[in-house]
Amino acid sequence: MKFKIRHTITRWFLSGVLVMFVCLIFSFRHAFHTSIAEVRYNAKADTYEVSLRVFTDDLETALAAANHLKEVNSSDPNSNVLVGTYARKHFAWVKDKDALILNFVGKEQELDATWIYLELPNASKAKGYNLLNNFFMELFDDQSNIVNIFYNSEKRTLLYDQKTKLLKFPF
Repeated sequence: MKFKIRHTITRWFLSGVLVMFVCLIFSFRHAFHTSIAEVRYNAKADTYEVSLRVFTDDLETALAAANHLKEVNSSDPNSNVLVGTYARKHFAWVKDKDALILNFVGKEQELDATWIYLELPNASKAKGYNLLNNFFMELFDDQSNIVNIFYNSEKRTLLYDQKTKLLKFPF
């Protein structure tokens, strides 16, 4: 009898802890702020093709703040202009006061993430430029952005944070 009571109390306690844990998880959208980008050189077209993965809720928060809106639904096709403008402003090849213009190709959403696609034509012009990636850094002090760059058979990784928003492009 004591075992049955003790087992029931333990089960109720563990159930309560599990419910509190699940509530805690869902009360926060996510515990870290990061993005990851992949830059691939396309030798035939002389372009850099950029795939940038961000959390959708962070993207919507950034778009609303940048455009002085109450909220933005990034799954709405009308948001493409906002996404393209934000992406080109916060991910760019820059040198002194010059910036190379990226084309916004599109976006895709999956669960809690959004993929943003950009393209830099005339990639050979990027030599000697720096790569800017300050996505969401105006929103989150702990934001970090990773960029994996594939150029022919070489791969380089750049890491951006609040102190490092601009890095020398390695190719």
